[in-house]
Amino acid sequence: MKGLNLPVKKKNGLRVTPADQIDIITGALAGTANKTLLAWAKKHQIAAVGLFLGDGDSVKVTPA
Repeated sequence: MKGLNLPVKKKNGLRVTPADQIDIITGALAGTANKTLLAWAKKHQIAAVGLFLGDGDSVKVTPA
């Protein structure tokens, strides 16, 4: 988030993602981070599958 000059918000020590940053975070985790981790696993001969929790509605979140 520093590279984008966006503030990092925390609540009780946990990072809280503001609604206006969801698309940025989703893109980073589902795209860049996922592919980087899969490439590392393949390099180390580890069978891995990269899943995004939004794929196929595999996870539903209900705000508390």
